[in-house]
Amino acid sequence: MLFRSLYFDPCAFTPAPTQQTLGNLGRNTLILPGRATVDFTLSKNYAVTEAMKVQFRLEAYNIFNHTNFGIPVVNSFDASNRANAETGRITTTSTTSRQIQLGLKLTF
Repeated sequence: MLFRSLYFDPCAFTPAPTQQTLGNLGRNTLILPGRATVDFTLSKNYAVTEAMKVQFRLEAYNIFNHTNFGIPVVNSFDASNRANAETGRITTTSTTSRQIQLGLKLTF
């Protein structure tokens, strides 16, 4: 198994000795991936006549197209203390890819 494809090493954890115990793992032992997005909006208003106006808008979400990873699978063991093969893998993203939209609004 290649551990480069895992966010954390699942071999570092063992099941709790009995069903009634929670274990002794410290708080904040696992730090999850961060999130970074940059959104951008540009708008321009034009006066066509005294009573009519036009607004042009450009909106860009996640403009740098940064991949934000989801939460890794953290359930190391099932109810029978069998190891989960997917532990430590990140299989989702938490945000969408770059999205750009244009808008035109006419007010009168």
